[in-house]
Amino acid sequence: MFAVHCPQHGSTVLLDVRRVTRLTNLADGLIAVELKCYDGERLVLMTGGRATQQQSP
Repeated sequence: MFAVHCPQHGSTVLLDVRRVTRLTNLADGLIAVELKCYDGERLVLMTGGRATQQQSP
């Protein structure tokens, strides 16, 4: 499960792995996980050892 903020909902939503549309390895220790929310909104979650809240793909 992924906890991601959805601007359409105005809150954090829980999305399962079936909602993952793409994984992109941006750098060593930095991965962009693209998800599609239940309302159709495209969301990006940055993860990995070097991820911070401010980074985006």
